[in-house]
Amino acid sequence: MFLVESNEDSLLEIIKRKGQPYFERGYNAVIEDRPLRTFNEAADIIKPKLLECVSNEWWAEALACMFARCYIAGIVAAARLFAPDLVA
Repeated sequence: MFLVESNEDSLLEIIKRKGQPYFERGYNAVIEDRPLRTFNEAADIIKPKLLECVSNEWWAEALACMFARCYIAGIVAAARLFAPDLVA
């Protein structure tokens, strides 16, 4: 299953680890000058992928929103480095 890793990992640690690639994608989008997505667009892209792993739509929606936040956080972090005057 999607969230089952090991008994030693807490749920929060697992979610942080799963969210890291989305943060990196958002960060790389700024560096590579690719079109940036909004929060809703990112969540809409991520949710169908999660539905393949999670049978509960509520969990898929919740996790998609969390991963979309990671993506947007990556965008903001990169923007602060490259254009600090634009990020206020």
